[in-house]
Amino acid sequence: MNERETTARTLEILRTYRRMTQWRLAELSGINKATISAYERGHMAIGSDRLAALLGGLGLSTRAWETTLRHVQWLNYLTERSESPEQTPNRRRPRPLHRGPRPRSRTSGDRPAEAAGGAVSGRAGGVRSTPADGPR
Repeated sequence: MNERETTARTLEILRTYRRMTQWRLAELSGINKATISAYERGHMAIGSDRLAALLGGLGLSTRAWETTLRHVQWLNYLTERSESPEQTPNRRRPRPLHRGPRPRSRTSGDRPAEAAGGAVSGRAGGVRSTPADGPR
């Protein structure tokens, strides 16, 4: 992010922090609303005389402007060097939303024979599961 975009973002942050519309800032600073909009979008550079008028309309000092500008620059630096969430190793990925019917929970009728207490053929001490009249 270049200096003009950082300045634009800082102006927008301070204006919204003051809960002020562009129209209200235009009235208080004596700068056209379209010009303020162009400043906030980064289409125009802000001159020192216009910056002083904007800060006066916001009721801020140049020190508050410089502090906020440094914070925005630091945040821009952090976001530009951060990786996408898929590439960040220690970041938990959000669980996907469930689609379709949910799986049924198992009841006693759905359990396998060994879990239900029935015998399975071939186990020591168990009863064979062959019919009584069939071959042994």
